[in-house]
Amino acid sequence: MIKKKTITESLFSFSLSVLTFISCGSISKFENMDLNVSKFEEYINKNDVQLVDVRTPEEYVEGHLAKSVNINVLDLKFEEKALSLLDKNKTVAVYCRSGKRSAAASTKLNMAGFKTINLLGGIISWGLGRVYSKKALFITISIILSIVLFVSACVHLHKVNELSLKTDYHNPVLVILVTL
Repeated sequence: MIKKKTITESLFSFSLSVLTFISCGSISKFENMDLNVSKFEEYINKNDVQLVDVRTPEEYVEGHLAKSVNINVLDLKFEEKALSLLDKNKTVAVYCRSGKRSAAASTKLNMAGFKTINLLGGIISWGLGRVYSKKALFITISIILSIVLFVSACVHLHKVNELSLKTDYHNPVLVILVTL
């Protein structure tokens, strides 16, 4: 009789330990979904979500998704800021540069009681074509203008060389003036 009671108590104790372990393993009662670009875009367009860029303010200024707010996950007061700015009744859609910081932010937000979706691959996977970025636009325009100026200079030099071969001009300044 004593052995049965000890085995029963041991099984009960073991079961209780397993249940405690399982419940502690899922501290957050809220879920997180990791979505690829097309699913993320579809989700934020069809649902009432709070879009959060968790990168640094410097990265945010360089370009961000429209209607997003910036809460830097590396800031020591991330949770405090999130609690003051976000509504726990709405899903929070998070993204960063490559997906690592937003995954960490999702975990922190889940533990604080938020439901989150995370953009897999970050804003890099989203693509520059969809991101408003003054810096990227400036760089693109600069490159295009540089190419146009280079091609124009090459064409002009080609004309100068053709003219100098056809004429007896030996003064390069005179040749350039004649071609203009």
